[in-house]
Amino acid sequence: MAEKEREAERVKKQREAEQHAAEEKAEQAKRDAEEQAAAARRQEMLDLAATFEADVGSVVSKISGAASDMQTAANTMSATAEETSSQSATVAAASEEATTNVQTVASATEELSSSIQEIKRQGHPLGRIRIRNGQ
Repeated sequence: MAEKEREAERVKKQREAEQHAAEEKAEQAKRDAEEQAAAARRQEMLDLAATFEADVGSVVSKISGAASDMQTAANTMSATAEETSSQSATVAAASEEATTNVQTVASATEELSSSIQEIKRQGHPLGRIRIRNGQ
């Protein structure tokens, strides 16, 4: 019986070793699966980050272009405003000069009319000549 017991003990140890090896293999497979899942999650996060970065870059590029366009428009508007201001000053000066000229003509007309009246009053021979646009 000692031999049967030794054989049984050997079979028992062999089964335990096989079971232990199977458990180790299952544990390793579980660790491998977890590592693969973690690697897949890392890759997915990297892909999402790259997509996000590309999208943000696109938005920043569009905003930068729009800001540049706005700067150009603002510069154009500023130049237009300066030109308008300059032209307004020119028009104001011309208007003031025209007002002065009208006043000068009015004053000269008044003096001419007074001279004609004085000539007529004195009975001067020239007073009988009809003066164009004034009698």
